[in-house]
Amino acid sequence: MKMIKKISIIAIILMIAFIVTPQKANAAFDTGTIINGGQAFLNNAENRQIFNANNERSAVDQIYYTMLTIGIVLAVFAGGVLGIQFITSGAAGQAKVKEKLIPFALGALVIFGAFGIWRLVYNILNGYFY
Repeated sequence: MKMIKKISIIAIILMIAFIVTPQKANAAFDTGTIINGGQAFLNNAENRQIFNANNERSAVDQIYYTMLTIGIVLAVFAGGVLGIQFITSGAAGQAKVKEKLIPFALGALVIFGAFGIWRLVYNILNGYFY
């Protein structure tokens, strides 16, 4: 019951603070200025190439290789930790490490399989196999 009273008091204090705090909004633009700005943007974009395949390819490649590198580093680190635990522990500890090895292997398979599928789909959609 004390908790409900504390929450109620905090809620009332916050409501009073929000009511007392002055609220004002300064509109720097009227609707005509906003519409004219949008129309100018559309007019400038009419004769420009919006999509550049080379920029898209390099951006996707950069994301792909960055994520793949992170996946490899994490897999090697986790495998190293499991290996060290296996080497330094006794028989009971080695059994626990073996139990952790199956999720590690499945996780690595999922991660690198996902990267393979990503690359395959990307290449098919961009016509590299035609």
